[in-house]
Amino acid sequence: MPDSARLTRRRLSALRSGSVVLCALLLSSFSGCALQPSLSPRPASPPWQAEPTVPVINAISPDAPPGRGWSLRHPSLRFGGLSGMAVTGVAADGRISLTAVSDRGTLVRFTLTPDGAPDLTVEPEVRPLTGLNLQPLLKNRDRDSEEIVARADGSLLISFEMDHRLWAYPPDLASPPLAVALPDDFGRVINNGGLEGMALHPDGRLLLVQESTVPDDSGPAHGSGAPDRRLIRAWVGIPDDRHPGQYRWSPRRIAAFEDYEVSGATALADGTVLLIERAWSFPLTFHTRIRRLGPELWDDGAKVLDGPELFRPDPAAIHENYESLVVLPTRSGTEKDPHLFILSDNNFLAAQKTLLLDIGRLADLDGMRR
Repeated sequence: MPDSARLTRRRLSALRSGSVVLCALLLSSFSGCALQPSLSPRPASPPWQAEPTVPVINAISPDAPPGRGWSLRHPSLRFGGLSGMAVTGVAADGRISLTAVSDRGTLVRFTLTPDGAPDLTVEPEVRPLTGLNLQPLLKNRDRDSEEIVARADGSLLISFEMDHRLWAYPPDLASPPLAVALPDDFGRVINNGGLEGMALHPDGRLLLVQESTVPDDSGPAHGSGAPDRRLIRAWVGIPDDRHPGQYRWSPRRIAAFEDYEVSGATALADGTVLLIERAWSFPLTFHTRIRRLGPELWDDGAKVLDGPELFRPDPAAIHENYESLVVLPTRSGTEKDPHLFILSDNNFLAAQKTLLLDIGRLADLDGMRR
């Protein structure tokens, strides 16, 4: 065999050997260096975890008692992107059931102890939401669930973006959801600008709040009339006795603030509505605030609604993409005042966290002292 042929074969052999080594190294980098799985088993997934955060300070009222928080982790790949949260049960022993929905069409139920801390002894339920055919929602356009409220009959109202809609699920999710008609004037909305906030009045009326803002062309009669002023579109629905599960809608207008957009809502027993709003800047800098709207929202559709700012999170270690809030009847010792909890959406990104914050008693929030 000519020397040149032998040299070529040696080079090819060397290339093949190098390729094998390179592939092995690449595979090992994705499998914990487990070139022989039988000798190096894959590490077990971490369990359900709730790591305490730094104390939560209200930048609006820094002298108020600090709140507390937890960074939540779960081994399920479906756990994350939590965009809406609702209280779905309070047990006789004081444990509280929270149900959240995610951007990837997942429903997550987890439990809090009577004092409001995540209960690590109860494994969360993580399950896919299903469609009208009772099959899991798999397409991105179909499964982007954003907000959830629990009605008095136990049914769960869940709003979706991309394919903008509102569905009512039975408490056990064992039968298909009922499609709830949106307001006639809902119109065409961008994919990521749909129903981001919902709140349920104790009498059964339902508030829908849209994420995207619209220009205010109402003129000076409704405020400054500045050309760049913007409004948040919202609707109040009265249960329709002629069509069970449906609503009769009337529009509302809420003043927008700077670059903030609504990301969640909840209603108190007296009809007061709390909005959680967020703004962000590139790459992942988030700003959050909570605003209070008075009970007149439910009855007055003539004026532009606004209200005081109650909360901004501090310090920077707890800044996140907060998209939902609930009021919980937590108890700590003799304290029985309701507390406000907020939850962040980590967008399924390693650089973000799923944070659950107990930001404190409603009575300690500025503008709500009685």
